[in-house]
Amino acid sequence: MSDGDGRFVGRREMLAALGAAALGPTLGDVGKISDEHRPSAATAPETPGATTGPDATLRVRTYPRLEHSADRWSGWSVPTLSAHGAVGDALDAVATYAGAERDGLDRVDWQLDAGAGVALQGGTDARTLVEGFRETIRERGAGGGDVCHLLLWSEPLNYEVGYGLATGYVGDVDAAYAVVNVGATERWDGRGVTKNMAIHEALHPFLDDAAAETVIENDCSHNLGTVRRVGDGVAEVTPMATSYAGGQGLIGETTWPGSGCRDRAAFYRHDGVDGIDRWRHTTELSAGTLEAASLYVERNLRER
Repeated sequence: MSDGDGRFVGRREMLAALGAAALGPTLGDVGKISDEHRPSAATAPETPGATTGPDATLRVRTYPRLEHSADRWSGWSVPTLSAHGAVGDALDAVATYAGAERDGLDRVDWQLDAGAGVALQGGTDARTLVEGFRETIRERGAGGGDVCHLLLWSEPLNYEVGYGLATGYVGDVDAAYAVVNVGATERWDGRGVTKNMAIHEALHPFLDDAAAETVIENDCSHNLGTVRRVGDGVAEVTPMATSYAGGQGLIGETTWPGSGCRDRAAFYRHDGVDGIDRWRHTTELSAGTLEAASLYVERNLRER
């Protein structure tokens, strides 16, 4: 099935969109449901009567850009729902890995909330947009705390916003705020990049310099990703490497290349770009990303 612009819509995405349509007037219930701690698959208690709390919880709250100011849930669409769901999958992967691999963590949960949409002026740069988003969340009384607030923006032609930006770290006094330009990723590169960039910006606040340096001996979290040859002329890119895997010119892995730090020689794995003419994107996190994020959780988000 097509989502209206010629791209295929998978069964899971279609079901998600139908679910959102059914919940339209009462989507506030999503927040209520996701307020409950979700144990990762590997660390769920064996008995339903277990009452011990988690060692740490990874929290992200997403907010779409409002399409109609009269309806605070109007920004939820197949692309924004796909981005939201991809972030949940990534949080589950980090929580599962951290609970299994970090000696200081036995049980790690995750929490993904859907927030009411945000109406902000377009045409600004990424930092101005993030500042406006931060002020909006503060005005709602939801700022601060150990959560990443992620704005699912939609401005396909605004290169000054690019594909996204993240500021701060989860656990800081002022919390973390990030934006992913779903409108641009959908317009120029498609659903795979939309999902990966949503994960990319949501995980930045769980990947500080110290965690990156421990894993890859440099402090650029983009280098935690991988670029792997998977066929003749085909390379597969993980979320933290997305928009940084190819060259910095007009022709590369994504239409709008990232402008932050990168060093192919320092990537957790980078098989090179010579002879690559096709790119595909996997939401599966690299081993480097999993290790660095779990280190950050152990060092900064332990609850007991």
